Amino acid sequence: MNPSHRLLERSALGAPRLADRYVSWARAVTIVGEHLYKDEWAGSELARAEYTFLDRQADIDAEVQKKFPTANAPKASPTLGSPIRKGKPLDPAILTRFKEAAERRAAESSAFAAEVMKRLPPLAELAALNDARKARLIEAKSALFGAIINSRVPAFWYADGSANDPRRVPDGELVKDWNTVGGNLRRRGYIWRERAAWYVYVDAAALADAFPLNPLRETTVGSIPLESLSPYLRLMIEVSLQEGVTSDTRTKPEVLGDILRREAPKFGLTSGAGNDGSDITETWAKSLAKALRWPEARKGRAEPGSTRKR
Repeated sequence: MNPSHRLLERSALGAPRLADRYVSWARAVTIVGEHLYKDEWAGSELARAEYTFLDRQADIDAEVQKKFPTANAPKASPTLGSPIRKGKPLDPAILTRFKEAAERRAAESSAFAAEVMKRLPPLAELAALNDARKARLIEAKSALFGAIINSRVPAFWYADGSANDPRRVPDGELVKDWNTVGGNLRRRGYIWRERAAWYVYVDAAALADAFPLNPLRETTVGSIPLESLSPYLRLMIEVSLQEGVTSDTRTKPEVLGDILRREAPKFGLTSGAGNDGSDITETWAKSLAKALRWPEARKGRAEPGSTRKR
């Protein structure tokens, strides 16, 4: 018996990254879920079809393994340091090293097992948590699919590695796969056609309009309501808070610019080349990124310990 499958597989979350105009199916499901459920959404994309003891074992083992990366790894014998000659007794130092290595392995294995037991909530609690996540994930998928079918959010498809641009998905193709038992769209974010996986994407700006995230928890800057600020200013405030920009931040403008373009759809801004009517371009995003940084960073002052010449 194998652990039950996830309702949104990891392969869907790893869909090819296209231009900022498009959002993959799996990412769009998450955005819709965050819109519908706010903080309650956390972890819902990890929901399984059901939750069993094997799922609990796999999840906890994977988590604890990060803390003890060598606990279940193949055990190599300690280096002897000198060849063993037939008929000659082993050097006591070598025997000591063998004993110490065995003790270390035993201690690590015990610590691993203890950590697993410590993190082992009752199966009923984990199953109930999974059921709640599952319900939220199904609702988010259905809401996204409904928005696409009702033409609120345009959908596109793209074959990985294709030389062609993404093109609109015929509604009939989406409906046919959605209604198919075990269809690829719900779990994997693509539709299997022409002996290839056609990944499904949606228009980022339309998605942000249909399911606004309102990511800023703060509602004012001083006494000024955020609603009275331009989308560009609200975008800059969000990225500054999200990235924790301070006078010590030395993140390059190009990197901050990429983050600004990635977050732009949340504020109803389209990102593109500039000659396509988009609201924010790579050059414009870089300029905004420079304004995010403090004077110390803009003047090129090195971080403590840096040997870069000014």
